[in-house]
Amino acid sequence: MKTIILKLSDDEYRKLEEDARKEGFVLISDYIRHILLSDSVQDNLQSYQKIERKVQDMINPFTQQIDDLKRRLADAIERIDEMEELVKKPSIEGTTEKKKDEEEQTKKKTIVDILKERKVLYENEMKARDPSAIINKLRSTGIARIISTTKGRIAIENEFFDMFIRHTSSIKSKDVEEAASQLQEPERKLFKTLVGVGLIYYDNEKNSWIVVTGKT
Repeated sequence: MKTIILKLSDDEYRKLEEDARKEGFVLISDYIRHILLSDSVQDNLQSYQKIERKVQDMINPFTQQIDDLKRRLADAIERIDEMEELVKKPSIEGTTEKKKDEEEQTKKKTIVDILKERKVLYENEMKARDPSAIINKLRSTGIARIISTTKGRIAIENEFFDMFIRHTSSIKSKDVEEAASQLQEPERKLFKTLVGVGLIYYDNEKNSWIVVTGKT
């Protein structure tokens, strides 16, 4: 025999007692058994079950479609992530390779290479730890004219310095700015620098600019 336990409030229990008496039942348990086993209850249960099955049958196709959409969306997101990784990877590798090439090129350049490229190097503008050592290194190579000024030493490539003297001596204008305008960089900057420290002056008799500094 099976037992069913119902928990009721006081009001619910009193209501159940009144209904049982009205129906002629002495025991409430007999009344409850009667209600549960009555045909109307069984019919209602069967109806509910039928409705539940129909509703479930109607929902199932939509549930399957939703599950299918979820799977497709997950696959699409995964593919997009893979594509993004593929796009990013070459870019990162390319950037890394480019950076390595630049670093290698920088490492390969010696101070002599830099002087040949720039033609003039100013000690007071060098960002190296020991600018003096660089100037001395260039002096020892014999490829540079080292000029000492009150603002620091200047290293000038020999061939460039010879060309600079020729260009400067050919200028007839006494005005510094006008004379400088007839030169190209880096000659213009060197000209103004040497004029500023008194190592270039204009000779009125010779009607030309004179470079008074020599090799140091």
